[in-house]
Formats: sequence, structure tokens, C-alpha cells
Amino acid sequence: NNNFHKNDWLNLPNSITLCRIAASPILSLLIAYDYKELALIGCLVSALSDWLDGYIAKNYNMKTVLGAFLDPLADKIFIGSISIGLMSKGLIPLPLVIVIISRDLMLMIGSLYLRSIEKEKDAPFFDTTYSATFEIKPSILSKLNTGCQFTLLISTLSHYAFA
Repeated sequence: NNNFHKNDWLNLPNSITLCRIAASPILSLLIAYDYKELALIGCLVSALSDWLDGYIAKNYNMKTVLGAFLDPLADKIFIGSISIGLMSKGLIPLPLVIVIISRDLMLMIGSLYLRSIEKEKDAPFFDTTYSATFEIKPSILSKLNTGCQFTLLISTLSHYAFA
């Protein structure tokens, strides 16, 4: 008996998040090919969409476990992609990019592993109907870190675009 249906996860906030994931490598390429202003606008739209998907999910009762995984994943893909684009232009150093991406990979793998051991055996991976104890809640420190990374990358891109 699988109670996890398409409508349970394919909602507006998750769709916005999926668009942010798809846009991230494109933004990196825009940086690499010197479409600086367009990349900056795309980054600002991505940052706004990060706020918007969370706002809609919280205020319109559209939270999903998948969304709780996708939103931080989208942040990590965005930060990694933009870091690579900026590194390709010599604007941030390779060791910093390695630290950022390695840390984010470890965090994502850790949360997927935690979900795999906490869910009931026959429960769908992203459904908490039968295992409602699992919850992803980013800490204040994690939110601050993501905000600082967004600020660093968008500031660096702004300087690159207008300097």
C-alpha cells in the first residue's frame, strides 16, 4: 500500500526548487563565458526563489519531506556551481571551492544516510506517513553559513560584473 503519490511532492515550492537546481549550472556557464550581468541577475533571482519556495511551503501548508531534502540540495548545487564559475575566472581560489563542495557533499550524504536508517523498512524514502519522527531542520548556524556563502558569491560576482 503506497500512499505516496505525485501530488504529495510535485507542488509549487518543490517546482521552484527544481528550477533553481536546473538553473545553477547554467549560471556557472554564464559566469565562465563572461555574461556577467545576466549571471548576476540569475543569481539574484535564485536567491529570491530560495526565500519564495520556503515562504510558500510554510504559509500554504505545502511542506514535504522531499522539499526538506531538495531545498538545501538546491542551495548546495547553487553554491557549488557559482563557486566553480567564479573559480574559472580566477575570482575565488580552488582550495576554497574544494572545501565548500566537500563539506556540502558530506552533509547531503549524511542526511540521506540518516533517513535510510530511520525510516521504516517498507516506507517510501521521502514519505513520513509511517515514520514521522524524521525531520530536517537546518540549524541557525547552517542558515547563517548558507547566507554568508550566498553573500560572498553574489558580492564577488557583483564586483566582477561592475568593476
